[in-house]
Amino acid sequence: MPPPNPANIVAATDDKAGNEASVTTAPDHAKQPAPFPSSWSDIRVGSVVLATEGRQMEGWFEAVVTAAKPNDLFLVKWREWPDDQPFVRKREHLALLPPTEAAKAAK
Repeated sequence: MPPPNPANIVAATDDKAGNEASVTTAPDHAKQPAPFPSSWSDIRVGSVVLATEGRQMEGWFEAVVTAAKPNDLFLVKWREWPDDQPFVRKREHLALLPPTEAAKAAK
């Protein structure tokens, strides 16, 4: 069974007003393509991915794809440090967020 699409995961809400049972639907922005790709072929401008600085054991951090270049190259920027200079990574040197983490980040 394929993992759930983070764009379709919606938190349930409490109906404290005592109204009839309410139906929780995804907000309009969730119906747009999610910025969290579910496969490497889904990576495009605006996608949130994991990248490393390239040093061994440095760790992986969230980055946003700012441009797609020929030959499967992407220009990415750190998500938490947007003032840092963008850098180039090959598609195979990026990682995808796990679906549960992508759902948390989408909130």
